[in-house]
Amino acid sequence: MTWLLVMGLAIWVLVLQLRLNTIQQTLRGLERKFVPQPATPPASAPTAPVPAKVDTPTPDLVEAPAAVAPANIPLPAPAPHLIPPSVRPAPRPRPAPAVSTWLSENGLAWIGGGALALGGALLVTYAAQKGFFTPALRIWAALAVGLAMLAAGEWIRRQTRAPGARHALAAAMASAAGATTLYAAIWAAYALYHFIPLSLAGPGLALVSLGLLALAFLHGEPLALLAVLAAFLVPVVCRQPAWGDVSLDGYLGLIVATGLAATALRRWALAGSLTLAGAALWSLGRDFTGDTMGGAALLIGAPAMMLVAGKFQRSESAPDARPRLQSALPGIALIGASVLCLTGGQIAGGVPIVAVTLAALIVLAAGAVVFNLAHTRVFAAPALALVVTAASVWGFNLQHLSPWLAPVVAILIVISLALALANRERDEAAIIGAAGAAVALTFLRARLARDLPQADGAVLVVIALVLGAGAWLLARRSPKAAGDLAVAAWVAAGAEIAGLAIHALIGGWPEPLAYGLLGLALALGAWRLGWRGFSETAVAAALASFAALLGPALAGEVLSGRLGWETFALIGAGASAAQAAAWQVLKRQDASPLSAEAASTSALISLMVTLFLTLRSWATPHGAAGASLDPFTEASLRTLILLASGFVLTVRSSSTLVGRARGPVFLVLGILHGLLTGALVLNPWLTGTSVSGPPILDSLALAFLAPALLLAASAWKQARTRWATPTALAALLFAVIWAVMEIRRLFHGPTLDQGAFGYGETAAYGVAALGVAVGLSHLAQALTARRTAGGELAAPLASAGQAGPWVGLVPATYLLAYVASPWWGPLDGPLVAPILLFTLYGAGVALTVRLAWQARAAGFAALAHAGFAGAVIEVFALLTLAIRFAFHGAAMRTPLREASLETWTFSAAWALYGLAVLAAGVRGRDRGLRWLGLATLLGTTLKVFLFDMARLEGVVRAGSFLALGALLLIAALVARRLGGSAGPAS
Repeated sequence: MTWLLVMGLAIWVLVLQLRLNTIQQTLRGLERKFVPQPATPPASAPTAPVPAKVDTPTPDLVEAPAAVAPANIPLPAPAPHLIPPSVRPAPRPRPAPAVSTWLSENGLAWIGGGALALGGALLVTYAAQKGFFTPALRIWAALAVGLAMLAAGEWIRRQTRAPGARHALAAAMASAAGATTLYAAIWAAYALYHFIPLSLAGPGLALVSLGLLALAFLHGEPLALLAVLAAFLVPVVCRQPAWGDVSLDGYLGLIVATGLAATALRRWALAGSLTLAGAALWSLGRDFTGDTMGGAALLIGAPAMMLVAGKFQRSESAPDARPRLQSALPGIALIGASVLCLTGGQIAGGVPIVAVTLAALIVLAAGAVVFNLAHTRVFAAPALALVVTAASVWGFNLQHLSPWLAPVVAILIVISLALALANRERDEAAIIGAAGAAVALTFLRARLARDLPQADGAVLVVIALVLGAGAWLLARRSPKAAGDLAVAAWVAAGAEIAGLAIHALIGGWPEPLAYGLLGLALALGAWRLGWRGFSETAVAAALASFAALLGPALAGEVLSGRLGWETFALIGAGASAAQAAAWQVLKRQDASPLSAEAASTSALISLMVTLFLTLRSWATPHGAAGASLDPFTEASLRTLILLASGFVLTVRSSSTLVGRARGPVFLVLGILHGLLTGALVLNPWLTGTSVSGPPILDSLALAFLAPALLLAASAWKQARTRWATPTALAALLFAVIWAVMEIRRLFHGPTLDQGAFGYGETAAYGVAALGVAVGLSHLAQALTARRTAGGELAAPLASAGQAGPWVGLVPATYLLAYVASPWWGPLDGPLVAPILLFTLYGAGVALTVRLAWQARAAGFAALAHAGFAGAVIEVFALLTLAIRFAFHGAAMRTPLREASLETWTFSAAWALYGLAVLAAGVRGRDRGLRWLGLATLLGTTLKVFLFDMARLEGVVRAGSFLALGALLLIAALVARRLGGSAGPAS
């Protein structure tokens, strides 16, 4: 049998290793005995001065000075006890063993011990599968092998009394293999063959565990590590399904208890870590196999045993070899159990199981904090597990779980409060408990309303009152409640639960008024009590009141006509008045100017929303069906309201952070609302709806041009702040959107999605892009010249004057030179308005030249060259299209005849144009224009030689060559003449 051969080889290797160790120790002893090693004093020891005469010899100083000792007489080495401690040589550190040494001394031991343990565990199952022996003989053989391994381990440990000759690791591995074999034999006798009842198997396993613990005290931590690992693997090797859930759970609990007991008694941190890891893996395994009760028992039992072990360890005075890892084990156990509690098996296993597990973990975490076994922050692990479980209830709509989690939330609240009241250093626990309870109940609110339809509001009210009472108790023991973070956390949690109770008890359209009154009550608490947290929660309640005004329960009802505008006006006015009253109360408290500013902002917005929706409902008394304003216009008005509010708040100066930030916040909200609704969701070009109003003064101007002007004014008002640049960019974006859509409206009428793109429309887009580029460049130059007026806006716009024109120049050149061409462009169809098209081309050329001159004046050489090049390309396209129109009119896509006067005209016009561009480039020392002129002349030359020569005939062919030759000679003369008299290079 292979396994017997493996075991024999392993034992033989161990014996050889032991003999080798004995030989090495003997050689070292002989070397120390017969080879003298002179003692070398340390280099840093001070040299004593040599006295001239010594009357009385000192017993401690028996060594003669080196200067008077004869060189040929060896001096005996002094006894170590006669050398003063100050001059004794420091012990030499032992060099680290080589890799081969470690492998021969330790690696073989680990491998051999593991092989023995695995062979012992496989002995029972392998023999049972093959049927070599009777079941009784198999069990007795396994017991005999296990005892033999234990005896071998003890023999190895006692073989040599010399400390260096004993091989502790090999002895530990052999003993661990024997204990594992005994584990397997007892469990097989009980679970597989039913030879013994559980009443005998349990005490037998307990006896093996205690014996293993005793052996670990003799052999050290390696034995405990291998024993714990092998014990956890025994059920896997010995056919786990045949064990039964109860017996397997009891066995695993016994293994955890044994491993943690050894950890506590001998301070073995690695053994404790391995025990906790095994318990965690088996807990997951029990969940996945359906035994959620066993998995929960391990989740609760392992941290509980670890806490008991940690408490026992604290009472002992033995030194801790690994203080950091050992002291962190209780916290690691609690965190790991909290994470494993979030597995699907725990939640799906049953409602009471997950609730009991969470409650037990909260209690255990509190015990760890009380006995100083873990940091207070460990209390956050079960609290976070509770929050995630509540979020799972809300997200996955788990049935009937919220009534079981509500008591767990109460336990969290009570225990965290008790921890904080008992010791002020545990305020973190109070903060964690309050935050966890508030967030968990926020997730559970919807499920509580379904599972407890008549009592959900009462439960929330009771919990809110408990949190308020806890805040009062924490404030009483705090010397300064105005700055106590724990008091603030409990006040905030109580306000959150009170808001949930309002939603559960009142709900519907009275909610804005109720939230406003809650904010007023909290503001009064901040004024009278001065506790930290009241002013912040008052602002939160005011914002909740504003949000409820815009909610579907109220705004949706009034817009649909199901709720009268009188009722809505009354509710909105009441909510705004309550928020304004909270603002005035908070204003009296000097410690919360930010909260007062926020409350005033909320009151202002709520009043504006109330007025808008009231007017909207009053104008359309029959609901949405009779609305006089289309949705696009309504969204535009809302955008203007937000932007106007932001502009007003920007103009109003304030010294507080909220006062300075609320204007930009409203501007951001208005920008986002305008882009999402006007530019995307309700855009007439995308939805197919008609634009209302006459051209230019239509709803597009209301949606985009008016916001652009408001944003530009806001950017100028806050030019000295960091908000100026993004506001200006948003204004530019709205202006560009308006220009594009208004051009579409001018060419296609109110229905923007009807009709394909035309030549004139495409050219108009290019001209608009050039106009934006020229405007940006001009504005940047103006603000650069007046930096004091531009403030913070000057430098960004100066950069935009360099980068922005490129964004307009490149697409404009592409549109005018290619897309808008009625001859070679991608668009198809006849030319409807040639005068408009040529006018747009001329405007594009003029704007491009203007942009180039501005860039040259500002010193932007690259942009100037690109602008002049773009103008040259656009003029070339315009010249070619004009010749084509002169010969064919609107039918510009007529095929070109090979031998015609038109081809000669193209050659002549291109050559003249190339000559003019070349002359301009030479005159201005502009390499870009020079190369463009040369390219035009060379291209014309190639056309004449390759096209005209082959296809033209007679006088036309001769005229082409003559004209081309003359123009090339003139170009050369002009270049020479102008090159000599040209000014400085551009």
